[in-house]
Amino acid sequence: MFNRKNAILIGALLSTSLTTAHAAEGLKSGEPLGSSARYLGTTLFLDGTKLLKQNMKTQAYECFKEGGKLGDPNCSYAAGHLALSGYDDVLPNKRTAFSWFKIATEKGHNHAPYYAGKLWLQGIDEKNPSNKENAFKFFKKGAKRGHNSAIFEVGCLLEEGFPGQPADKKKALDYYVAGAKEGDMESQFNAGLLLAQGFEGQDPNLEKAADFFVRAAKAGREKSNFNAGMAFLKLAFQNGKGPTKGDPVYLQKALNCFISEEGHIESQFHAGLILEEGFEGQLPNLPKAYELYTKAAEKGHKESLTQLGAFVNKGFEGQPSNKRQALEYSIAAAEEGDMSGQFNAGVLLAEGFEGQPPDIERAIKYFVSAAQQGMTAAMRELFRIHIGYNSDPSFSDSKKAAFWAKRLEETQNNKKYASLLEELPNMEPAEAEAALALQFAGSLRKEDLPLAGNKQNQASEQYARADRAVPDPIKEPEFKEKEAEEEASILRDRSQKKSKPANIFGR
Repeated sequence: MFNRKNAILIGALLSTSLTTAHAAEGLKSGEPLGSSARYLGTTLFLDGTKLLKQNMKTQAYECFKEGGKLGDPNCSYAAGHLALSGYDDVLPNKRTAFSWFKIATEKGHNHAPYYAGKLWLQGIDEKNPSNKENAFKFFKKGAKRGHNSAIFEVGCLLEEGFPGQPADKKKALDYYVAGAKEGDMESQFNAGLLLAQGFEGQDPNLEKAADFFVRAAKAGREKSNFNAGMAFLKLAFQNGKGPTKGDPVYLQKALNCFISEEGHIESQFHAGLILEEGFEGQLPNLPKAYELYTKAAEKGHKESLTQLGAFVNKGFEGQPSNKRQALEYSIAAAEEGDMSGQFNAGVLLAEGFEGQPPDIERAIKYFVSAAQQGMTAAMRELFRIHIGYNSDPSFSDSKKAAFWAKRLEETQNNKKYASLLEELPNMEPAEAEAALALQFAGSLRKEDLPLAGNKQNQASEQYARADRAVPDPIKEPEFKEKEAEEEASILRDRSQKKSKPANIFGR
Protein backbone atom coordinates (compact mmCIF):
# COMPACT_ATOMS: atom_id res chain seq x y z
CA MET A 1 0.00 0.00 0.00
CA PHE A 2 1.40 3.39 -0.98
CA ASN A 3 1.02 6.34 1.42
CA ARG A 4 2.57 9.70 2.18
CA LYS A 5 5.01 8.19 4.67
CA ASN A 6 6.39 5.78 2.07
CA ALA A 7 6.78 8.60 -0.42
CA ILE A 8 8.75 10.72 2.06
CA LEU A 9 10.98 7.75 2.99
CA ILE A 10 11.70 7.06 -0.66
CA GLY A 11 12.50 10.69 -1.21
CA ALA A 12 14.99 10.58 1.66
CA LEU A 13 16.51 7.33 0.45
CA LEU A 14 17.00 8.75 -3.03
CA SER A 15 18.23 12.20 -1.99
CA THR A 16 20.46 12.18 -5.09
CA SER A 17 17.32 12.72 -7.17
CA LEU A 18 15.48 16.05 -6.88
CA THR A 19 12.68 14.75 -9.04
CA THR A 20 11.90 11.96 -6.56
CA ALA A 21 11.63 14.41 -3.71
CA HIS A 22 9.38 16.62 -5.81
CA ALA A 23 7.13 13.67 -6.56
CA ALA A 24 6.93 12.82 -2.87
CA GLU A 25 5.95 16.40 -2.10
CA GLY A 26 3.13 16.04 -4.55
CA LEU A 27 1.71 13.17 -2.49
CA LYS A 28 1.90 14.81 0.93
CA SER A 29 -1.69 15.87 0.71
CA GLY A 30 -2.73 12.22 0.84
CA GLU A 31 -4.57 12.38 -2.49
CA PRO A 32 -5.59 9.07 -4.14
CA LEU A 33 -3.00 7.17 -6.14
CA GLY A 34 -2.99 8.72 -9.61
CA SER A 35 -0.84 10.78 -11.88
CA SER A 36 1.56 11.73 -9.08
CA ALA A 37 2.12 8.04 -8.24
CA ARG A 38 2.75 7.26 -11.89
CA TYR A 39 5.18 10.15 -12.04
CA LEU A 40 6.96 8.84 -8.94
CA GLY A 41 7.11 5.36 -10.48
CA THR A 42 8.67 6.73 -13.63
CA THR A 43 11.13 8.73 -11.55
CA LEU A 44 12.08 5.67 -9.50
CA PHE A 45 12.77 3.83 -12.75
CA LEU A 46 15.04 6.64 -13.96
CA ASP A 47 16.85 6.75 -10.62
CA GLY A 48 17.28 2.98 -10.61
CA THR A 49 18.69 3.13 -14.13
CA LYS A 50 21.23 5.77 -13.03
CA LEU A 51 22.24 3.64 -10.06
CA LEU A 52 22.71 0.62 -12.34
CA LYS A 53 25.09 2.63 -14.49
CA GLN A 54 27.08 3.33 -11.32
CA ASN A 55 27.04 -0.44 -10.57
CA MET A 56 24.96 0.18 -7.41
CA LYS A 57 22.70 -2.79 -8.05
CA THR A 58 21.24 -3.24 -4.57
CA GLN A 59 20.13 0.39 -4.43
CA ALA A 60 18.83 0.10 -8.00
CA TYR A 61 16.77 -2.96 -7.06
CA GLU A 62 15.22 -1.05 -4.15
CA CYS A 63 14.19 1.70 -6.55
CA PHE A 64 12.69 -0.75 -8.98
CA LYS A 65 10.94 -2.66 -6.20
CA GLU A 66 9.30 0.45 -4.81
CA GLY A 67 8.38 1.60 -8.29
CA GLY A 68 6.90 -1.81 -8.98
CA LYS A 69 4.77 -1.53 -5.87
CA LEU A 70 3.47 1.73 -7.26
CA GLY A 71 2.39 -0.12 -10.38
CA ASP A 72 5.11 1.07 -12.74
CA PRO A 73 5.57 -1.70 -15.36
CA ASN A 74 9.12 -0.65 -16.25
CA CYS A 75 10.20 -0.91 -12.61
CA SER A 76 8.63 -4.37 -12.28
CA TYR A 77 10.33 -5.47 -15.48
CA ALA A 78 13.73 -4.16 -14.36
CA ALA A 79 13.32 -5.73 -10.91
CA GLY A 80 12.58 -9.04 -12.66
CA HIS A 81 15.83 -8.90 -14.62
CA LEU A 82 17.90 -8.11 -11.53
CA ALA A 83 16.25 -10.96 -9.62
CA LEU A 84 16.86 -13.29 -12.56
CA SER A 85 20.55 -12.49 -12.89
CA GLY A 86 21.29 -11.86 -9.23
CA TYR A 87 23.04 -8.76 -7.93
CA ASP A 88 25.78 -7.97 -5.43
CA ASP A 89 25.45 -10.69 -2.76
CA VAL A 90 21.94 -11.72 -3.78
CA LEU A 91 21.75 -14.99 -5.73
CA PRO A 92 19.55 -15.37 -8.84
CA ASN A 93 15.96 -16.20 -7.94
CA LYS A 94 13.70 -17.37 -10.76
CA ARG A 95 10.59 -17.36 -8.59
CA THR A 96 11.04 -13.73 -7.62
CA ALA A 97 11.92 -12.83 -11.20
CA PHE A 98 8.77 -14.52 -12.48
CA SER A 99 6.62 -12.64 -9.95
CA TRP A 100 7.97 -9.32 -11.22
CA PHE A 101 7.59 -10.29 -14.88
CA LYS A 102 4.01 -11.38 -14.20
CA ILE A 103 3.21 -8.05 -12.53
CA ALA A 104 4.80 -6.17 -15.42
CA THR A 105 2.76 -8.26 -17.87
CA GLU A 106 -0.45 -7.42 -16.06
CA LYS A 107 0.51 -3.74 -16.21
CA GLY A 108 0.87 -3.94 -19.99
CA HIS A 109 4.65 -4.18 -20.45
CA ASN A 110 5.48 -5.37 -23.96
CA HIS A 111 8.59 -7.45 -23.18
CA ALA A 112 7.67 -8.98 -19.80
CA PRO A 113 5.36 -11.74 -21.16
CA TYR A 114 8.22 -13.20 -23.17
CA TYR A 115 10.47 -13.55 -20.10
CA ALA A 116 7.64 -14.93 -17.98
CA GLY A 117 6.99 -17.47 -20.73
CA LYS A 118 10.67 -18.42 -20.94
CA LEU A 119 10.73 -19.08 -17.20
CA TRP A 120 7.72 -21.38 -17.51
CA LEU A 121 9.38 -23.10 -20.45
CA GLN A 122 12.59 -23.69 -18.47
CA GLY A 123 10.85 -24.39 -15.18
CA ILE A 124 10.70 -21.84 -12.36
CA ASP A 125 11.61 -24.07 -9.42
CA GLU A 126 10.99 -27.57 -8.08
CA LYS A 127 7.36 -26.79 -7.35
CA ASN A 128 6.88 -25.19 -10.74
CA PRO A 129 8.63 -27.34 -13.36
CA SER A 130 8.54 -26.68 -17.08
CA ASN A 131 5.01 -26.09 -18.29
CA LYS A 132 4.54 -25.44 -22.00
CA GLU A 133 0.86 -24.63 -21.65
CA ASN A 134 1.58 -21.78 -19.21
CA ALA A 135 4.54 -20.64 -21.30
CA PHE A 136 2.32 -20.58 -24.38
CA LYS A 137 -0.21 -18.27 -22.68
CA PHE A 138 2.49 -15.73 -21.84
CA PHE A 139 4.12 -15.98 -25.26
CA LYS A 140 0.76 -15.33 -26.92
CA LYS A 141 0.34 -12.18 -24.82
CA GLY A 142 3.81 -11.06 -25.87
CA ALA A 143 3.05 -11.88 -29.50
CA LYS A 144 -0.11 -9.75 -29.42
CA ARG A 145 2.04 -6.89 -28.13
CA GLY A 146 4.42 -7.28 -31.06
CA HIS A 147 7.38 -8.90 -29.29
CA ASN A 148 9.33 -10.71 -32.02
CA SER A 149 10.87 -13.40 -29.81
CA ALA A 150 7.45 -14.15 -28.30
CA ILE A 151 6.02 -14.51 -31.82
CA PHE A 152 8.83 -16.97 -32.61
CA GLU A 153 8.22 -19.01 -29.44
CA VAL A 154 4.49 -19.28 -30.18
CA GLY A 155 5.45 -20.65 -33.60
CA CYS A 156 7.84 -23.18 -32.07
CA LEU A 157 5.28 -24.48 -29.59
CA LEU A 158 2.61 -24.74 -32.28
CA GLU A 159 5.02 -26.57 -34.58
CA GLU A 160 5.95 -29.13 -31.93
CA GLY A 161 2.65 -29.27 -30.06
CA PHE A 162 2.28 -29.88 -26.32
CA PRO A 163 -0.28 -31.44 -23.95
CA GLY A 164 -3.62 -29.89 -24.78
CA GLN A 165 -2.36 -28.40 -28.05
CA PRO A 166 -1.73 -30.72 -31.01
CA ALA A 167 0.98 -29.71 -33.45
CA ASP A 168 -0.29 -27.18 -35.98
CA LYS A 169 2.40 -26.40 -38.53
CA LYS A 170 0.13 -24.17 -40.60
CA LYS A 171 -0.47 -21.83 -37.66
CA ALA A 172 3.20 -22.11 -36.72
CA LEU A 173 4.15 -20.95 -40.21
CA ASP A 174 1.76 -17.99 -39.89
CA TYR A 175 3.57 -16.90 -36.72
CA TYR A 176 7.01 -17.42 -38.25
CA VAL A 177 6.02 -15.36 -41.28
CA ALA A 178 4.67 -12.61 -39.02
CA GLY A 179 7.94 -12.56 -37.07
CA ALA A 180 9.95 -12.70 -40.28
CA LYS A 181 8.18 -9.60 -41.61
CA GLU A 182 9.32 -7.77 -38.47
CA GLY A 183 12.92 -8.78 -39.22
CA ASP A 184 13.30 -11.57 -36.64
CA MET A 185 16.01 -13.86 -38.01
CA GLU A 186 14.91 -16.92 -36.01
CA SER A 187 11.40 -16.63 -37.45
CA GLN A 188 12.87 -16.17 -40.93
CA PHE A 189 14.99 -19.29 -40.45
CA ASN A 190 12.12 -21.48 -39.21
CA ALA A 191 9.73 -20.18 -41.86
CA GLY A 192 12.31 -21.30 -44.40
CA LEU A 193 12.53 -24.74 -42.81
CA LEU A 194 8.79 -25.36 -42.83
CA LEU A 195 8.47 -24.14 -46.41
CA ALA A 196 11.43 -26.26 -47.53
CA GLN A 197 10.03 -29.41 -45.94
CA GLY A 198 6.36 -28.84 -46.56
CA PHE A 199 3.70 -30.43 -44.39
CA GLU A 200 0.13 -31.66 -44.58
CA GLY A 201 -1.78 -29.12 -46.61
CA GLN A 202 1.37 -27.26 -47.63
CA ASP A 203 3.58 -28.48 -50.47
CA PRO A 204 7.28 -27.57 -50.26
CA ASN A 205 7.97 -24.13 -51.65
CA LEU A 206 11.71 -23.92 -52.20
CA GLU A 207 11.64 -20.47 -53.77
CA LYS A 208 10.00 -18.92 -50.71
CA ALA A 209 12.13 -21.05 -48.38
CA ALA A 210 15.31 -19.83 -50.03
CA ASP A 211 14.10 -16.23 -49.74
CA PHE A 212 13.56 -16.58 -45.99
CA PHE A 213 16.94 -18.27 -45.54
CA VAL A 214 18.69 -15.50 -47.47
CA ARG A 215 17.00 -12.87 -45.29
CA ALA A 216 18.01 -14.74 -42.13
CA ALA A 217 21.58 -15.01 -43.42
CA LYS A 218 21.72 -11.25 -43.97
CA ALA A 219 20.58 -10.81 -40.37
CA GLY A 220 23.46 -13.02 -39.22
CA ARG A 221 21.67 -16.33 -38.54
CA GLU A 222 24.20 -19.17 -38.68
CA LYS A 223 23.56 -21.97 -41.18
CA SER A 224 21.06 -19.86 -43.12
CA ASN A 225 23.39 -19.53 -46.09
CA PHE A 226 23.86 -23.30 -46.10
CA ASN A 227 20.11 -23.91 -46.04
CA ALA A 228 19.57 -21.36 -48.80
CA GLY A 229 22.27 -23.13 -50.80
CA MET A 230 20.57 -26.49 -50.34
CA ALA A 231 17.23 -25.04 -51.45
CA PHE A 232 18.84 -23.52 -54.55
CA LEU A 233 20.67 -26.80 -55.22
CA LYS A 234 17.44 -28.75 -55.19
CA LEU A 235 15.78 -26.14 -57.40
CA ALA A 236 18.71 -26.46 -59.80
CA PHE A 237 18.02 -30.12 -60.42
CA GLN A 238 14.24 -29.73 -60.44
CA ASN A 239 14.56 -27.14 -63.20
CA GLY A 240 17.70 -28.49 -64.90
CA LYS A 241 18.04 -30.46 -68.09
CA GLY A 242 18.13 -34.06 -66.93
CA PRO A 243 18.97 -35.66 -63.60
CA THR A 244 22.65 -34.71 -63.63
CA LYS A 245 22.59 -31.30 -65.32
CA GLY A 246 21.37 -28.55 -63.06
CA ASP A 247 20.04 -25.10 -63.88
CA PRO A 248 23.13 -22.84 -63.94
CA VAL A 249 21.31 -19.87 -62.41
CA TYR A 250 20.35 -21.84 -59.31
CA LEU A 251 23.71 -23.60 -59.17
CA GLN A 252 25.45 -20.21 -59.09
CA LYS A 253 23.14 -19.05 -56.29
CA ALA A 254 23.81 -22.26 -54.37
CA LEU A 255 27.56 -21.89 -54.81
CA ASN A 256 27.46 -18.26 -53.61
CA CYS A 257 25.53 -19.30 -50.50
CA PHE A 258 27.86 -22.19 -49.67
CA ILE A 259 30.94 -20.01 -50.09
CA SER A 260 29.37 -17.36 -47.83
CA GLU A 261 28.86 -19.84 -44.95
CA GLU A 262 32.49 -19.64 -43.88
CA GLY A 263 33.85 -22.44 -41.72
CA HIS A 264 30.74 -24.62 -42.12
CA ILE A 265 31.93 -28.05 -43.21
CA GLU A 266 28.76 -29.10 -45.06
CA SER A 267 28.92 -25.83 -47.00
CA GLN A 268 32.57 -26.45 -47.86
CA PHE A 269 31.71 -29.95 -49.04
CA HIS A 270 28.79 -28.88 -51.24
CA ALA A 271 30.71 -25.95 -52.70
CA GLY A 272 33.43 -28.45 -53.54
CA LEU A 273 30.93 -30.70 -55.32
CA ILE A 274 29.68 -27.86 -57.49
CA LEU A 275 33.17 -26.60 -58.31
CA GLU A 276 34.40 -30.09 -59.10
CA GLU A 277 31.63 -30.69 -61.62
CA GLY A 278 31.28 -27.14 -62.90
CA PHE A 279 28.20 -25.97 -64.79
CA GLU A 280 27.22 -23.77 -67.69
CA GLY A 281 29.17 -20.54 -67.24
CA GLN A 282 31.40 -22.02 -64.54
CA LEU A 283 34.26 -24.27 -65.58
CA PRO A 284 35.32 -26.98 -63.12
CA ASN A 285 37.75 -25.61 -60.56
CA LEU A 286 39.49 -28.71 -59.26
CA PRO A 287 42.17 -26.98 -57.13
CA LYS A 288 39.50 -24.96 -55.29
CA ALA A 289 37.29 -28.03 -54.88
CA TYR A 290 40.25 -29.97 -53.48
CA GLU A 291 41.01 -27.11 -51.08
CA LEU A 292 37.42 -27.05 -49.78
CA TYR A 293 37.28 -30.85 -49.39
CA THR A 294 40.56 -30.72 -47.48
CA LYS A 295 39.26 -28.07 -45.07
CA ALA A 296 36.13 -30.10 -44.37
CA ALA A 297 38.07 -33.38 -44.09
CA GLU A 298 40.43 -31.84 -41.53
CA LYS A 299 37.36 -31.39 -39.32
CA GLY A 300 36.39 -35.03 -39.75
CA HIS A 301 33.81 -34.71 -42.55
CA LYS A 302 33.59 -38.26 -43.84
CA GLU A 303 32.09 -37.51 -47.27
CA SER A 304 34.93 -35.06 -47.92
CA LEU A 305 37.45 -37.75 -47.04
CA THR A 306 35.83 -39.96 -49.66
CA GLN A 307 35.97 -37.18 -52.24
CA LEU A 308 39.66 -36.60 -51.53
CA GLY A 309 40.27 -40.31 -52.02
CA ALA A 310 38.56 -40.18 -55.41
CA PHE A 311 40.55 -37.07 -56.32
CA VAL A 312 43.99 -38.46 -55.60
CA ASN A 313 43.07 -41.84 -57.05
CA LYS A 314 42.51 -40.38 -60.51
CA GLY A 315 44.93 -37.44 -60.18
CA PHE A 316 44.16 -33.88 -61.27
CA GLU A 317 45.76 -30.69 -62.56
CA GLY A 318 48.99 -32.44 -63.52
CA GLN A 319 49.12 -34.42 -60.27
CA PRO A 320 49.61 -38.16 -60.91
CA SER A 321 47.36 -40.78 -59.40
CA ASN A 322 48.29 -41.69 -55.83
CA LYS A 323 46.48 -44.88 -54.93
CA ARG A 324 48.20 -45.26 -51.57
CA GLN A 325 46.94 -41.88 -50.43
CA ALA A 326 43.55 -42.65 -51.98
CA LEU A 327 43.37 -45.79 -49.85
CA GLU A 328 44.26 -43.82 -46.71
CA TYR A 329 41.51 -41.30 -47.36
CA SER A 330 39.00 -44.03 -48.23
CA ILE A 331 39.78 -46.05 -45.11
CA ALA A 332 39.48 -42.93 -42.93
CA ALA A 333 36.03 -42.27 -44.43
CA ALA A 334 35.10 -45.94 -44.16
CA GLU A 335 35.97 -46.09 -40.46
CA GLU A 336 33.63 -43.12 -39.93
CA GLY A 337 30.82 -45.11 -41.53
CA ASP A 338 30.73 -43.55 -44.99
CA MET A 339 29.27 -46.10 -47.39
CA SER A 340 31.09 -44.82 -50.47
CA GLY A 341 34.36 -44.67 -48.57
CA GLN A 342 33.86 -48.31 -47.54
CA PHE A 343 33.19 -49.31 -51.14
CA ASN A 344 36.19 -47.40 -52.51
CA ALA A 345 38.49 -48.88 -49.85
CA GLY A 346 37.24 -52.32 -50.85
CA VAL A 347 37.92 -51.71 -54.54
CA LEU A 348 41.46 -50.43 -53.92
CA LEU A 349 42.27 -53.35 -51.61
CA ALA A 350 40.75 -55.93 -53.95
CA GLU A 351 42.65 -54.67 -56.99
CA GLY A 352 45.88 -53.79 -55.21
CA PHE A 353 48.49 -51.42 -56.61
CA GLU A 354 52.24 -50.91 -56.67
CA GLY A 355 53.54 -51.67 -53.20
CA GLN A 356 50.15 -52.99 -52.09
CA PRO A 357 49.27 -56.50 -53.20
CA PRO A 358 45.56 -57.37 -53.40
CA ASP A 359 44.08 -57.97 -49.95
CA ILE A 360 40.76 -59.69 -50.62
CA GLU A 361 40.10 -60.46 -46.96
CA ARG A 362 40.22 -56.77 -45.97
CA ALA A 363 38.32 -55.81 -49.10
CA ILE A 364 35.48 -58.15 -48.11
CA LYS A 365 35.25 -56.44 -44.73
CA TYR A 366 34.67 -53.04 -46.33
CA PHE A 367 32.33 -54.38 -49.01
CA VAL A 368 30.18 -56.04 -46.35
CA SER A 369 30.03 -52.78 -44.37
CA ALA A 370 28.83 -50.94 -47.48
CA ALA A 371 26.38 -53.73 -48.31
CA GLN A 372 24.95 -53.51 -44.80
CA GLN A 373 24.00 -49.92 -45.63
CA GLY A 374 22.18 -51.08 -48.75
CA MET A 375 24.81 -50.46 -51.43
CA THR A 376 24.08 -52.92 -54.22
CA ALA A 377 27.42 -52.21 -55.93
CA ALA A 378 29.12 -53.66 -52.83
CA MET A 379 26.82 -56.69 -52.95
CA ARG A 380 27.84 -57.25 -56.57
CA GLU A 381 31.51 -57.10 -55.64
CA LEU A 382 30.94 -59.74 -52.95
CA PHE A 383 29.05 -61.88 -55.47
CA ARG A 384 31.95 -61.42 -57.90
CA ILE A 385 34.55 -62.40 -55.28
CA HIS A 386 32.70 -65.52 -54.15
CA ILE A 387 32.20 -66.88 -57.66
CA GLY A 388 35.91 -66.36 -58.27
CA TYR A 389 35.37 -63.80 -61.03
CA ASN A 390 38.58 -61.79 -61.55
CA SER A 391 39.64 -62.54 -57.96
CA ASP A 392 41.65 -64.89 -55.80
CA PRO A 393 40.00 -68.31 -56.37
CA SER A 394 40.68 -69.25 -52.75
CA PHE A 395 37.76 -67.00 -51.78
CA SER A 396 35.33 -68.80 -54.08
CA ASP A 397 32.35 -70.02 -52.10
CA SER A 398 29.15 -71.13 -53.80
CA LYS A 399 27.04 -70.67 -50.64
CA LYS A 400 28.16 -67.11 -50.20
CA ALA A 401 27.78 -66.38 -53.88
CA ALA A 402 24.22 -67.74 -53.69
CA PHE A 403 23.54 -65.60 -50.61
CA TRP A 404 24.65 -62.41 -52.33
CA ALA A 405 22.77 -63.39 -55.51
CA LYS A 406 19.60 -63.63 -53.41
CA ARG A 407 20.29 -60.28 -51.74
CA LEU A 408 20.81 -58.64 -55.13
CA GLU A 409 17.59 -60.13 -56.45
CA GLU A 410 15.68 -58.87 -53.41
CA THR A 411 17.27 -55.42 -53.57
CA GLN A 412 16.97 -54.88 -57.32
CA ASN A 413 13.99 -57.09 -58.12
CA ASN A 414 16.27 -58.81 -60.61
CA LYS A 415 15.90 -62.56 -60.96
CA LYS A 416 18.91 -63.18 -63.21
CA TYR A 417 21.62 -63.57 -60.59
CA ALA A 418 20.63 -67.02 -59.32
CA SER A 419 20.14 -68.40 -62.83
CA LEU A 420 23.46 -66.90 -63.86
CA LEU A 421 25.09 -68.63 -60.92
CA GLU A 422 23.79 -71.97 -62.18
CA GLU A 423 24.93 -71.35 -65.74
CA LEU A 424 28.47 -70.15 -65.03
CA PRO A 425 30.04 -73.58 -64.37
CA ASN A 426 28.99 -74.70 -67.84
CA MET A 427 30.46 -71.66 -69.61
CA GLU A 428 33.89 -71.15 -71.07
CA PRO A 429 35.94 -68.57 -69.08
CA ALA A 430 35.63 -65.87 -71.75
CA GLU A 431 31.91 -66.54 -72.11
CA ALA A 432 31.42 -66.42 -68.31
CA GLU A 433 33.34 -63.16 -68.08
CA ALA A 434 31.21 -61.59 -70.81
CA ALA A 435 27.98 -62.78 -69.18
CA LEU A 436 28.98 -61.36 -65.81
CA ALA A 437 30.14 -58.07 -67.29
CA LEU A 438 26.82 -57.75 -69.12
CA GLN A 439 24.84 -58.54 -65.98
CA PHE A 440 26.77 -56.06 -63.86
CA ALA A 441 26.45 -53.34 -66.48
CA GLY A 442 22.75 -53.98 -66.99
CA SER A 443 21.91 -53.73 -63.30
CA LEU A 444 24.14 -50.78 -62.56
CA ARG A 445 22.33 -47.78 -61.13
CA LYS A 446 23.70 -44.29 -60.55
CA GLU A 447 23.15 -44.48 -56.79
CA ASP A 448 25.23 -47.66 -56.63
CA LEU A 449 28.33 -46.02 -58.05
CA PRO A 450 31.20 -45.19 -55.71
CA LEU A 451 31.33 -41.52 -54.82
CA ALA A 452 33.54 -39.95 -57.42
CA GLY A 453 32.47 -36.36 -57.61
CA ASN A 454 28.86 -36.18 -58.74
CA LYS A 455 26.80 -36.03 -55.60
CA GLN A 456 25.16 -32.68 -56.14
CA ASN A 457 21.70 -34.03 -56.79
CA GLN A 458 21.90 -36.82 -54.22
CA ALA A 459 22.84 -34.35 -51.49
CA SER A 460 20.12 -31.84 -52.18
CA GLU A 461 17.65 -33.20 -49.61
CA GLN A 462 19.54 -32.07 -46.50
CA TYR A 463 19.06 -28.86 -44.59
CA ALA A 464 20.84 -27.77 -41.45
CA ARG A 465 18.99 -27.37 -38.21
CA ALA A 466 21.04 -25.87 -35.45
CA ASP A 467 21.19 -27.15 -31.87
CA ARG A 468 20.05 -30.64 -32.72
CA ALA A 469 22.82 -33.21 -32.70
CA VAL A 470 23.35 -35.43 -35.70
CA PRO A 471 23.80 -39.07 -34.58
CA ASP A 472 27.29 -40.50 -34.77
CA PRO A 473 27.86 -42.82 -37.74
CA ILE A 474 26.99 -46.44 -36.97
CA LYS A 475 30.07 -48.53 -36.38
CA GLU A 476 29.46 -51.77 -38.20
CA PRO A 477 30.56 -55.01 -36.54
CA GLU A 478 33.80 -56.44 -37.85
CA PHE A 479 33.04 -59.07 -40.49
CA LYS A 480 34.68 -62.45 -40.07
CA GLU A 481 34.47 -64.56 -43.17
CA LYS A 482 33.51 -68.03 -42.09
CA GLU A 483 30.14 -69.07 -43.45
CA ALA A 484 27.51 -67.43 -45.65
CA GLU A 485 25.15 -67.74 -42.69
CA GLU A 486 27.35 -65.30 -40.75
CA GLU A 487 26.95 -62.74 -43.49
CA ALA A 488 23.20 -63.36 -43.46
CA SER A 489 22.93 -62.88 -39.70
CA ILE A 490 24.83 -59.60 -39.85
CA LEU A 491 22.52 -58.29 -42.54
CA ARG A 492 19.39 -59.52 -40.76
CA ASP A 493 20.54 -57.75 -37.62
CA ARG A 494 21.16 -54.60 -39.64
CA SER A 495 17.73 -54.75 -41.30
CA GLN A 496 15.99 -55.11 -37.94
CA LYS A 497 17.85 -52.10 -36.56
CA LYS A 498 17.64 -49.88 -39.61
CA SER A 499 18.54 -46.39 -38.60
CA LYS A 500 16.73 -43.52 -40.26
CA PRO A 501 18.89 -41.18 -42.30
CA ALA A 502 20.25 -38.44 -40.11
CA ASN A 503 17.70 -35.63 -40.25
CA ILE A 504 19.65 -32.48 -39.71
CA PHE A 505 16.79 -30.10 -39.92
CA GLY A 506 16.77 -28.18 -36.64
CA ARG A 507 16.66 -24.86 -34.91
